[in-house]
Amino acid sequence: MRQFWEELKRYWEIARVTWEDEVRNPKPPARTKPEREFLPAAIEITDTPASPAGRILAGLLIGLFVIGIAWSIIGKIDINATLVGRVIPTGKVKVIEPLETGSVLAIHVRNGERVEAGQLMVELDPTDSTADRERLARDLMAAELEAARLRETIRAGREGLGAREVSIETTIPMDAELLAMQSEVLLRTVAAHQAALDSLAGEREQQVAALARITSSVEEREKLVGVIGERVNMYKTLLERETGTRTNYLQVAQLLYEERANLRTEQGQMAETEAAISATYLREQETIATFLSKAVTDLADAESRLSGLTQELIKATRREARNRLHAPVSGIVRQLAVHTVGEVVTTDQQIMIIIPEDAGLEVEAMLLNKDKGFVLVEQGAEIKVDAFPFTKYGTINGIVLDVSNDAIEEEGTGLVFPVRVSMDRATMRAAGEDRALTPGMSVTVEVKTGKRRVIEYLLTPLLRYRDEAIRER
Repeated sequence: MRQFWEELKRYWEIARVTWEDEVRNPKPPARTKPEREFLPAAIEITDTPASPAGRILAGLLIGLFVIGIAWSIIGKIDINATLVGRVIPTGKVKVIEPLETGSVLAIHVRNGERVEAGQLMVELDPTDSTADRERLARDLMAAELEAARLRETIRAGREGLGAREVSIETTIPMDAELLAMQSEVLLRTVAAHQAALDSLAGEREQQVAALARITSSVEEREKLVGVIGERVNMYKTLLERETGTRTNYLQVAQLLYEERANLRTEQGQMAETEAAISATYLREQETIATFLSKAVTDLADAESRLSGLTQELIKATRREARNRLHAPVSGIVRQLAVHTVGEVVTTDQQIMIIIPEDAGLEVEAMLLNKDKGFVLVEQGAEIKVDAFPFTKYGTINGIVLDVSNDAIEEEGTGLVFPVRVSMDRATMRAAGEDRALTPGMSVTVEVKTGKRRVIEYLLTPLLRYRDEAIRER
């Protein structure tokens, strides 16, 4: 540092001495051009002043350099985030895809045709789905008839109805063959049950008649025992008075004993008959309970199967409806991918798109990861349509509507964030007329994220290299 100051002091001393010499010895007046022409060649060259053009050019260059440096320090330029995207409808393009694999049966639209919401566009062959729906409908009808039969069977069991007093009643039309078959099963079931009850009833009636007969016999025998008992008492009295014989007494006593034995036997038979009548009654009740229990269990199974078939039929009906592709919105058909009847289409295969006719246009662009923290909603944007060079046709102003916080993977650029940008107009002026923009046009969006000085832009690479240099392993 000391050496630097010594050098600077030496140069300053030289400049001072030179200046003082020029002050003490001023230069003689400059010779005119004719005077210089008569001087010797060497002196003429020495006395001829240098051309002012060089000095002016050098001064201009120095001035421009100074102005450039000053502008780079004072002036500011915009910082733009550049996004690449495309024009899309405000309501999004509606992608039409079949939900079932099948072959094309009919095509009712053409590419570029306008369709109304709900309009039939493409029909797929419904043979398989229709067959499934019809099979399930028949199974459901059979299950409904079976459930109706079992309900009528339960009613017959509870109310004691005969085969001629029951019938299957339905509120909706049923297949005649299925109805006849279930009616036959109902009649046979009720008839068999009634026959079993009738058999038990007949058996119980026989037992009741036998009980009545035995009861009557017991009553008569009780009277006979009473009469014989009186005779025994009479013969016993005579025997005690020695007016009767012991033989007669013993004969009457034996007869009394035999009749009492017979009476006890008939009383036992009467009790057995009463027990048999009770057992027959219980068998009747058990037969009814078993009949009802089986019918109720079968009805529960039938209703469970009926519920499952109902859901299956709903799904089959929906599956059949999926073979008819309708327009979800009114719009224009684009990118129609099926053109031949019989052509096979698969699920998730795009067969066309519909561009909503009443939807405006906006831009969907992809924001690079490095710009995510600087692009905000409501920032201004400048849109350049690739189909119309901006140097000739200009740009379109826009505003950032939405910046997604969910990154998506894009081949070649890595993770990017979708951004929606509005457009203040949907046309470009070309060849003296307004040309409408259409969805799918590629665009470049420049979003102004801030300002910085020019000197910062120039020095940033140098500062980065300074910070990062000489640090590698």
